[in-house]
Amino acid sequence: MGVAMAWRLVAVAAVAASTHGCTIESYDPSQVVGVLADFSVTQSSDAKSLASGCILLRTGEAGYGVDDNDKADHIVVAAPAGARIRHAVRISEVTKYDQTGGLPVHDAFWCGPESNAGARRASGYFAFDCMRVVGPSPAARLESIELVDPHWDDKSQQIYATGYTMTLVVQHPGVVRTALACGTDISTVLPGSHEGDQVAELTIASP
Repeated sequence: MGVAMAWRLVAVAAVAASTHGCTIESYDPSQVVGVLADFSVTQSSDAKSLASGCILLRTGEAGYGVDDNDKADHIVVAAPAGARIRHAVRISEVTKYDQTGGLPVHDAFWCGPESNAGARRASGYFAFDCMRVVGPSPAARLESIELVDPHWDDKSQQIYATGYTMTLVVQHPGVVRTALACGTDISTVLPGSHEGDQVAELTIASP
């Protein structure tokens, strides 16, 4: 089982059982849960905004698979080699009423208030502290990572958080890919060997 799949499976159980974060309600076929990511990318030197917004990661069970939709298709920033940038992601969930048997699958709908069955709520996931930039020639180097609302869960023996901020040093244009590498030799997490465990975080374009 890959690291990302294990992450998903544990996240389902933990979010359901934990008193932290959201509580999964009884199943109602007229309601659909969406997992969202609010993101921002800023320059470290002066906090200038390079990109910000909200994207739909996936729809389905609460607490499952936050990495199913690669973010790099949506988050594109222009930065020169050597620039230090801060990439912040906050994970939340929202429940929408489905009265038609099918809801739109696009960011504007899921990030907006239309058809909401309740307020958006922060969603906790484990192992963000194990996130690493991967690939043979990464577009950026990970300098540090900070967790949002981190807390230790005794049952799973994991640190949970509702998001993260990565400080990255740009190396060249390209896609910044990450993987959860808890207890893993990072040199083995390369394209072709652990593709299912990788997430495309953002795309760096030439300024």
